[in-house]
Amino acid sequence: MLQQIICPASMPMYEIWGFKGDAISTDINSTISLLNCHTIKNKYFYIWDLEWMGINNQELYDIDSLCDIYMNPELKLIARSKEHYDIITSCWKEPVGIVEGFNYEELTQVIS
Repeated sequence: MLQQIICPASMPMYEIWGFKGDAISTDINSTISLLNCHTIKNKYFYIWDLEWMGINNQELYDIDSLCDIYMNPELKLIARSKEHYDIITSCWKEPVGIVEGFNYEELTQVIS
């Protein structure tokens, strides 16, 4: 029986342009780069922080830009907690799963 082996990697953003596997971003800026890369197979946004909710960040992110990211059909959202899951679902779209603390085992189950 064949087993799928998932080997995680952490790499600088400039490496993404030649990468052809699945990729996970963890903030809005890296997600923008991820969405602009056409070689990535599956694109995931692990939403660790609700950046757009911070008072200091409200000037940085307008609603149209956020909609382009969070509602993008190419992007699969992953929440870091049940509370974040509920907020993301009511504001944007339903995440594909919840992974607390970027737990490797839980993450591999969500993305496989």
